[in-house]
Amino acid sequence: MTITRALKHQRLSRSQSYLTPTLCRFSLLPQRCALCLTSLHPILNELEIPVEMVLTFLKQLDINKATGSDGIPVRLLKETANQIAPSLTMLFNKSLRLGIFPGDWKLANIVPIFKRGKRDSVENYRPISLLPAISKVLERFVWAGLRDHISHLISRNQHGFLAGRSCVTQLISVLHYIGGQLDAGKQIDIIYLDTSKAFDKVGHTKLLGRLQQYGISGKRHDWLRSYLQGRKQQVTVVGATSQELPVTSGVPQGSLPGPILFLLFVDDLPNTVKISRVACYADDTKIFKSIDSITDCNALQSDLNDLVSWSESSGLIFNQSKCKYLCITRKKSPACTVHLQHQRNAFGIL
Repeated sequence: MTITRALKHQRLSRSQSYLTPTLCRFSLLPQRCALCLTSLHPILNELEIPVEMVLTFLKQLDINKATGSDGIPVRLLKETANQIAPSLTMLFNKSLRLGIFPGDWKLANIVPIFKRGKRDSVENYRPISLLPAISKVLERFVWAGLRDHISHLISRNQHGFLAGRSCVTQLISVLHYIGGQLDAGKQIDIIYLDTSKAFDKVGHTKLLGRLQQYGISGKRHDWLRSYLQGRKQQVTVVGATSQELPVTSGVPQGSLPGPILFLLFVDDLPNTVKISRVACYADDTKIFKSIDSITDCNALQSDLNDLVSWSESSGLIFNQSKCKYLCITRKKSPACTVHLQHQRNAFGIL
C-alpha cells in the first residue's frame, strides 16, 4: 500500500510539473497607441444577465460532461434549473456588478488523457481541464458578449473560433491564391508555424491591456481581470489528486471565454507580416508568397524574421521542430529556402 501511494505521488508530481504553465512577463503597448485603439472601438462595459437566460443555459447543459472541481454534477444543475435559476441570477449579477469572479470556481481539475507512445512519459498525455459546470453558465453569458463585441474587430486573416470562419474558410482562401499563382507559372513558398503550448503562455498583463485597447473597460474589465488571475489547478491520476498549484499565465483551458481571449492576444500577429500573405487558425499560422526572384525570397525571409521577433516579444515561442517549409512549383528546382532567425537549421521540407 505504501509503495502504491509513493508511485502515485511521484506520478502526480511529474504531471503537475509538466502541465503547469510557465509565468510570462510582458510590457504593454505605448499608452498613446492604447488610447488611439480604444477610441476606434465601441465600449463593452457593464451588462446584466436576465433570469430567463440563466434558466435557458441551465436547461441546455450537457449531462454527459464530467463533474468539475466543485463536485456538483451537471445533471443536478440541469434537473433543478427552475428552482436554482433565480438565486444563481442574483449571484451572477452581483459578480458582474462587483467585477469579481468567485474564487471557488477558479480551481481546475486536470485529468491527463493518454495520446500515444510510452505510458510512463508525461509528454504522451493530453491535459484535459475540468471546470465547475456552474461557472460555465456565467461564462457563456460573458463569452457571448465578447464574441459579439470583437467579431468584426479581429483580423480577417484569423479564421479560428469566430462565426462564419473556420479551418475550411482558411484553406479555401489559401488554395485560391495558390491556384492563381500556379496558373501564372509562379512558385509559391509556404511556411507553417507551430507554437508550443500557446494557450498556456498568454501573459495576463498584456492581455488585460489588449482588452482595454478593444474597448472592454469598467466592471467588465475588472471582472475579466478577476477571472484570469488567482487561478489554481490540481492533477488527478489513478484516483489520487495532487496539491493545488497556482496558474500564473494562460487563458483558462476548457472555458468558453478562453479562445476569444486568445484571439485578442494574438490579433496583432497578422500585422507583423508586411509583404507576404498570412492565414491563421488560432495559434496555427502560415505565411506564403509567390516567388519569382531572390528579392521575393528575401522578402519572405524578412517577414519570417519579424514573426520570430514577435513570438519572442509575446512569449509565444515557435517550436522549430514542428515548423515546416513547403515549396509548390512546376519548376524543376525551387528558387531558395528559408530559415528561422538566429537558427542555422533550415525548415523541414513537407
